[in-house]
Amino acid sequence: MIIMVLTCASCDYRVDTSSDTWHLDNTYRIDSVAFMRSHHYWKSDIFYVHTPFTTVDRRYIHQPDSIPHDSVLISSAQELAIVDIYIDANGEHPIVWNKVITFNGANGWIKEEVLMQKIIPDNFVSKFIYHFSEKSTWVYIGIGIVAALLIFIHRKKHRPLRFPHYNDVETFYPTLLCLLISIEATIYGTIQRFAPDTWVEFYFHPTLNPFSDELPIVLIAFICGIWLLIISFIAVVEDLTHQFNHITDYLAYLATLVLLCAILYIIFSLSVHIYIGYALLLAYVIFAFYRHFHHATPQYTCGKCGAFIAKNGVCHECGAVNELK
Repeated sequence: MIIMVLTCASCDYRVDTSSDTWHLDNTYRIDSVAFMRSHHYWKSDIFYVHTPFTTVDRRYIHQPDSIPHDSVLISSAQELAIVDIYIDANGEHPIVWNKVITFNGANGWIKEEVLMQKIIPDNFVSKFIYHFSEKSTWVYIGIGIVAALLIFIHRKKHRPLRFPHYNDVETFYPTLLCLLISIEATIYGTIQRFAPDTWVEFYFHPTLNPFSDELPIVLIAFICGIWLLIISFIAVVEDLTHQFNHITDYLAYLATLVLLCAILYIIFSLSVHIYIGYALLLAYVIFAFYRHFHHATPQYTCGKCGAFIAKNGVCHECGAVNELK
């Protein structure tokens, strides 16, 4: 039910629907379909400005050294639209110029290579991709600091530390989350390594609907993985509340789990680029299943508090000593 509702509410994967015609004037011609496929945007597309930039007058494009030109400053934190496109083929390499206009009327021309460094497609998914890519290092550092702090507090109370794959909890959900993040990172690395243009198209025209007819199979797998990760994380957060009696134990384990997922994401997304990621993924899947079903699956329950324990000995919840008689 949740998947169906979210799928119906998700946006569509936008593709160019214009006819295969030529845009003509007295100085240039652009095949709109070919341009859309190679540059991933077209006129009337809306973008969000994250860094200020300056535009120039149309006259500057043709005679940059001899004609004074008016410049207009486009400030950040506002939306703009592409209203015209011009390709200057007079030099050794063609230069694409874009005419932009903001909602307050400021407009002008700017080179495409400069413009694309200053703007983001105006939708939530593209903004998330951009900000996560730009600040991913700080995200990982923050996760590491929080995990270290919670582990330190946990150990100060002299309680045994539970860690994924080692002294793990009895539920399979944390292992499943680690497996999903590893597979998703491998798919992401595969797209970046072997089909980067597909990722650029997804960045400009994203969707969270895995059932779109226009999506290639690799993006369908990637989007399905995103939904499975969200559902699995919710299941982990809920299920762990039944695994721990103390909030510090719960937070310490959750922090170590998130830290492990971040490490797995980095390893598998990067290892694909040097062609060892797939072998590492297979080895990790085997390792994760072995550790869970041979070491985390409980065999006994504590005679005092009823908590699941993997072997005879001290209960990790109440400290009671359990022995077979």
